[in-house]
Amino acid sequence: MSGRTMGFMALARKLAQAAAVLVLGGAGAFAQPAGGPWQQWAAASPLHTAQPPATPTGGNVLQMFATYAQFQAATAHIALTHEDFSSRGMGTASPCWEPVNSEMGQPGAAFLAPVCFEPGQVKRGFSIRSNLDVGAHGYGLMAFAAPIGGLQTNVVGAISPATITYVDFDDGPVAVAMQAFDWQAGSPLTFTVTGRDNQVLGSFMLSGKVPSEGVFAGFISPVPVQRVEVRSLSGVTQMIGNLRFGGHAGGYRPATAALHFGAVAAGGNGQAILRLAQTGDLPVAIDPLPAPPAPFAVVDDGCSGETLAVGGDCDIVVGFSPALVQAHRAIWVLPAIDTAGDDEAGVVLTGRGALPRLHVETPVLDFGGVEVGQPATATLVLRNVEPLPLAVQGIGAVVAPFAAVAGADACAAPPFVLQPGESCALHWQVTPAQDGEQRARVLVSTDDPSSPRRILLRAVAGDVLFADGFE
Repeated sequence: MSGRTMGFMALARKLAQAAAVLVLGGAGAFAQPAGGPWQQWAAASPLHTAQPPATPTGGNVLQMFATYAQFQAATAHIALTHEDFSSRGMGTASPCWEPVNSEMGQPGAAFLAPVCFEPGQVKRGFSIRSNLDVGAHGYGLMAFAAPIGGLQTNVVGAISPATITYVDFDDGPVAVAMQAFDWQAGSPLTFTVTGRDNQVLGSFMLSGKVPSEGVFAGFISPVPVQRVEVRSLSGVTQMIGNLRFGGHAGGYRPATAALHFGAVAAGGNGQAILRLAQTGDLPVAIDPLPAPPAPFAVVDDGCSGETLAVGGDCDIVVGFSPALVQAHRAIWVLPAIDTAGDDEAGVVLTGRGALPRLHVETPVLDFGGVEVGQPATATLVLRNVEPLPLAVQGIGAVVAPFAAVAGADACAAPPFVLQPGESCALHWQVTPAQDGEQRARVLVSTDDPSSPRRILLRAVAGDVLFADGFE
């Protein structure tokens, strides 16, 4: 073991002994003679300098709770991590190599292992420091186990000359609670809560009646919490215990990544519903949403300006009005937020402008050769080949010797509608009264832009001499 390692371990033991004496000695015990253990600690950890208090901007957005019971009732639906610092690696008073977190004491610096907590004894998700520099290390924290100094719970925090306790969170919880103590001087404690990019979410001061019982600080933030700074007005002790944290900010996301309108008649209108679903553990207010790109549009907005409760949702009716016969695709970017931290979500909108179209198997229905006086029948199928309803408005009458007759899958009497993919049959009969070619024309009227469709009925009666000289 190196001399440096042995020196730090010896210092740690001296600090633990000194801390116990100091705590039991009351507030005035922190005045140490020059060259004593406390001065050795300060010299070994020159990183710990006082930071100016943060100034709240934009108002306090925190929902505060006066008691743990109130906080517990408001967060009953949230899975909270609870760290009571009961897994101790040393005795009743221990200096802590910072930061205090689930990875402290990992291999790499042998003298760190026995200090304050063993690896894995602290729950994941947070770190405690006495310096604003997250990369800084040193002995600016102490851990004390109840009932030392009259404490009713185990605590960790900064003590003079380190004047601030910083609690950093890994995943940005929205619900945070703790007990906080300046049990040496009993002075009020100031809490500053910051979010992403060090945005100050709120700052408040609490005072306790009994220093050893500390004060309860509990709040819910509408946005993820990055850090809580705890400082005492005395600058002597800033300890925390029974730390609880968890939950995700309220957000919303589209319930589907795409809306498909299918084929819509050019010049017509189609509609689909986009549902927004709340995410996270808190209600969320939805700001006015942007309009989707044309030819898509919001027909009925049931979400903008609404507040979604936990588990709630809302619907937006989106319209598609194509002017051209072509495919349309657009991405509607919504300022959605979710638990993953995304600040926008794109919904793919697709549709096709189309026109109704009637498909006729053949424009000429040929009965072939028939005998005079003998009836013959033929069938023509009408089919809707577009994914749009096709309105059949009329089917013209035929003249003798042709006549419409009943048959399988016969078309209904106009007007009627053929749905996408549907078909029906037109049955005709011819009974020629004389030799020769017989013809008739039938008009089928629909909402197909090429309407009406002309169908030729043709039959040949009697003996007909073909070009090759055979019948």
